[in-house]
Amino acid sequence: MAPTIDIIRHVVAEHNIRGSWIRDPGITAGSGWRQCESLARRYPYGDRVTHIVSSPMKRTIQTVIFGLAAALPRRRPVNKIILLPELQEVNATPSGTGRPKSELEDMFPAAESLGFNLDAALLAEDWYRKDSDTGFAPAPAKVEERARRARVFLRDLAREAARTRPDAHVVVMTHGEFAHWLTDDFEGVSELFNTDWGNGEFRSYQFSCLDDDDGDGRAALVETRESAALRRAGMEEVSAAKKEELKDIAVVRARRHEQHAAWEDEEEEEEEGWETDTRSYSDDDLVAFSMQYAS
Repeated sequence: MAPTIDIIRHVVAEHNIRGSWIRDPGITAGSGWRQCESLARRYPYGDRVTHIVSSPMKRTIQTVIFGLAAALPRRRPVNKIILLPELQEVNATPSGTGRPKSELEDMFPAAESLGFNLDAALLAEDWYRKDSDTGFAPAPAKVEERARRARVFLRDLAREAARTRPDAHVVVMTHGEFAHWLTDDFEGVSELFNTDWGNGEFRSYQFSCLDDDDGDGRAALVETRESAALRRAGMEEVSAAKKEELKDIAVVRARRHEQHAAWEDEEEEEEEGWETDTRSYSDDDLVAFSMQYAS
């Protein structure tokens, strides 16, 4: 048995309702709250989780903390959340742009009380910048390369976990569009939609070659039979030609992101003072929810 990589898309966040102009949005009241509760009930591998890796964006971190607190056993030391910049969203809109490392470290005061600790060692202060001269620009080749880097990192964690627990699970919290690049599976991408991953959905994968390098450094992931069967019940198999066509669509979408990557001023949009009918949960709001389910 080989370790399993459980890839999860964050629950509903403000930009999913109000638009991409919101800088680094948090999860919403209503749908976000209910989806956190649902994820806590549905995720069945909590006692096997050895590592948690997350995009460093607010909505993904919140989904880990408040969606998985009840699913994971309390540990001492606490469950560490490794913040991996490669897992951030593809586009460079305000909603796809994170915050400086120094701000992140103080944004989640409830994390430890719910059994989590943020590990930001892999983040540069300006990890969120997606200028054309950075490795995180939404150019297709750069997105594909950072997806490969992320897989190699995850494979190293899986190898580490396999030494002591062959049935280990590694939780990966990321974004819908990037999940397609991470898994190299573009089914569900279209001209209208950048992903078919539902908010709060998780799919399980294993590495095609864990013990030795796969020769080209791709560190390919393969969806487990159980995961694929659950989500693809009654669906036809996708041909190799169709898979290439779908990836071409994803490449076109990434090029559009690249063309519209005009977000440069990290302080241009501020959440403070916004008037809205939907609000992000603060840590104080969400800790009360999580404590209802955390043991």
